[in-house]
Amino acid sequence: MEELLDIYDGTGKSLGFSKPKSEVHLNGFWHKSFHCWILNKNHLDEDCILLQKRSSNKKSWPDKYDISAAGHYTSGEGIEGGLREIKEELGVNISQENLIPLGIRVCIEEFDPKAKNHEFQDIFFLEENRKLEDYKMALNEVSGLVSIPILKGIQLFAGQIPVINAQGYILNENGIVEKREFNITINDFIPTLDNYYFKILILANRFLKGENLLLI
Repeated sequence: MEELLDIYDGTGKSLGFSKPKSEVHLNGFWHKSFHCWILNKNHLDEDCILLQKRSSNKKSWPDKYDISAAGHYTSGEGIEGGLREIKEELGVNISQENLIPLGIRVCIEEFDPKAKNHEFQDIFFLEENRKLEDYKMALNEVSGLVSIPILKGIQLFAGQIPVINAQGYILNENGIVEKREFNITINDFIPTLDNYYFKILILANRFLKGENLLLI
């Protein structure tokens, strides 16, 4: 059964009804979602951010690199829906107290000709230093995980380097996890109007330097 999403007006006020997810994206109804960016260390002890490689089975942006864990709040859900998404996609139980809030991103994007994405996105950081191989990737959602050094990510989006080489894991079609070397360029990310990935990397760098006034 298709999931239902609560519908809002352009100010974030609930309109008191829900619509099927496909209809929401077809018509550009305002809805809410959850983004969690996981900060960790790689084998060189560099500060990194965890990227999810979307499954090739995804209807939107298959095989692109994206947020560590993300998803829509289904009808009636609050932050518990975001914690559910982390569990479903990565197999990790997280408490709300561990999330570092970055505020709300107002997203209006229509890069996908099949979808009008009008979202209020709750954005969070999470410091989580477990090994990449210890995550349990959801076969139909995630095809790989890779940690990229934050400073190299900033250089990539600033146009200072053309590619990032990083180690990670893929989940093959048989559900087997394999270690891989990833070569990542800007074109491997989902397009955004607001340089979203660049902003997140800059905020992550500031957070790990001890700054606490952070807002997306």
